[in-house]
Amino acid sequence: NLAKNYTPWHPLLRYRSDVEFAPCLPNYMVEYLNQPQVQAALHVRPTLWAEYGNITYTNETLDMVPLWYEFATKTTWKNLIYSGDVDTAVPFIDTQKWINCMNLPLTKDWRPWTYNGQTAGIRHDWKGLTFQTMKGCGHMVPYYCPEIGFVFFENWLNEIL
Repeated sequence: NLAKNYTPWHPLLRYRSDVEFAPCLPNYMVEYLNQPQVQAALHVRPTLWAEYGNITYTNETLDMVPLWYEFATKTTWKNLIYSGDVDTAVPFIDTQKWINCMNLPLTKDWRPWTYNGQTAGIRHDWKGLTFQTMKGCGHMVPYYCPEIGFVFFENWLNEIL
């Protein structure tokens, strides 16, 4: 029986053996944020958090490409899209596909970025937009790979690479 013998894969199993949940199934963030001690540590008034912040999504198939195209071509913003390369919720391959649909001018081609002497992901820059992957990280990069998540974001803000 496959279900009986199934062991959920989790990226934190690389570092810990006591991981008992599968990512992207239940919403553990809501449970975490609703703890009084967490709210006190965040200095927020008592709040009852809910999944998606009670936002009603009326069209989950809405094409976001035109919006990102506007951000990249009609603003002076630094736009970053990043993905963990083991993200099963939003695979980085699909993200690359829709970014390529915008036909933005390429400013720097694919190149690796490193952390502690190891390849930590790949980066690609277009005019108005950067796409970067984090090697071995899941959907919530800062959760699954906090050090890499911090370093890549700090490097991007400081325009290193």
